[in-house]
Amino acid sequence: NAVVTNNSSRIKKLREFFLGNLSDHELLWGVLHIKIVECRGLRNKDRNTFRSMVCVSDLSDPYVTAWLEDYRLLKTRTISNDLDPVFDEDFYCPVSHVTNGILFKVYDRDRFYDDKLGKCFLPVNELIKTAGDSDEVTNGNIQSGDLLRVGVHKVVYLDGKKSHGSLEFFVEFIPVHLIEH
Repeated sequence: NAVVTNNSSRIKKLREFFLGNLSDHELLWGVLHIKIVECRGLRNKDRNTFRSMVCVSDLSDPYVTAWLEDYRLLKTRTISNDLDPVFDEDFYCPVSHVTNGILFKVYDRDRFYDDKLGKCFLPVNELIKTAGDSDEVTNGNIQSGDLLRVGVHKVVYLDGKKSHGSLEFFVEFIPVHLIEH
């Protein structure tokens, strides 16, 4: 129990030191479990290419990336000729970053230049929850003020526009003090 208390106080001090007055930023220290489920209704960026004039079925070849500031967390596989790709891919990403959130970008894979299909943003405050003095604290190792494990499942329109299609994802933040050593 003393080890957990020391880690908790160390995490609090690190958050205060790194964040200063960056009120929209948080220290993510632990593991992010990210599942990219699927995209729906993506735009076809390949319809005006030479290949599309020769081939009848040349559609976008989408893939997804996720970023913490300028650090790329993940990249899915590319799914060819599909405006409704099902990725169903899980990623476990160790993190120790000060960030304001996770930026998801969807691209169309092309030979020379990948076209942007859209993006969406998950604010870090949706992943940060601290234990209070209420019934949240059911585990004897968690104290008031400790970061809790949080999961978020969303389906969002890319660029906030229905016409750009949607991305479905799940993100879970597991704070370092909850990881078995």
